[in-house]
Amino acid sequence: MNNQSQHPAKFKFSIGGYLANCFELEWADPVLKYRQAQGAYMFEPRAELALTPTDEAWEEFWLAVEAAGVWQWNRKYDNNNVDDGVQWSLKINHLGKQLSCWGSNAYPGGHDTSYSKKSAFGQFIQALKKLTGQKKIR
Repeated sequence: MNNQSQHPAKFKFSIGGYLANCFELEWADPVLKYRQAQGAYMFEPRAELALTPTDEAWEEFWLAVEAAGVWQWNRKYDNNNVDDGVQWSLKINHLGKQLSCWGSNAYPGGHDTSYSKKSAFGQFIQALKKLTGQKKIR
């Protein structure tokens, strides 16, 4: 694949909560912006990184997205039994495929308020860590 087909037309992922660490990744051609905050999505400019994953890293990421079945995720994952907790959202547009979904204390392939590394959401998080080199992402 060529360079242009590896980069997303749109990519934004965030996860965190009022009392939890918060992380956000957003594609801003030609970089992937990575931000983190100690809680409540109160991002500080000095905590922002401009990442430049290689074409090979992007290709591996898209394969992991396919393997985790991300394109088939539901629009909403919500656990109404938990107040506050952890929320996440994902918006992707890549090679004609689009996805917009979110969750509150619930995850694709997860159980109750958690997910395993082997779940669809866990696989996606592992792929993000590999793409970005940022191991702190939830």
